[in-house]
Amino acid sequence: ALVDRLSGERARALWRERASDGLQPFFPDASDPQPTDATGRRIADILTAKARTLCFDASDVMPPGVRDAFHRAVLQYFGDPTEKRLDELLGRLDTVRTEAAKDAAPGHLPESEVCAPPGG
Repeated sequence: ALVDRLSGERARALWRERASDGLQPFFPDASDPQPTDATGRRIADILTAKARTLCFDASDVMPPGVRDAFHRAVLQYFGDPTEKRLDELLGRLDTVRTEAAKDAAPGHLPESEVCAPPGG
């Protein structure tokens, strides 16, 4: 009930109404209040338009263990974005990838496309 009250249609309308000009919230549902400035309208159009193609990043076709290690490594790198840390994290990812390859079926290749029409 609390989440509905805080994120419902009325709450979103009040938030937009009371926010200062530079801090207007954007709501991704096309039925929500939309930006009135040119840049905000363009962004809203992009985010709410019906997509002809959905593109994901390469981690979507990684084996689960590699994908999870990759996501952790990205967050860890953001916490310490140094070359030394990057080398350490890439080394760990290479180890995880090598181990995952041992468990993969012989001749298994990842999907060749990470972009597809909505719904498959």
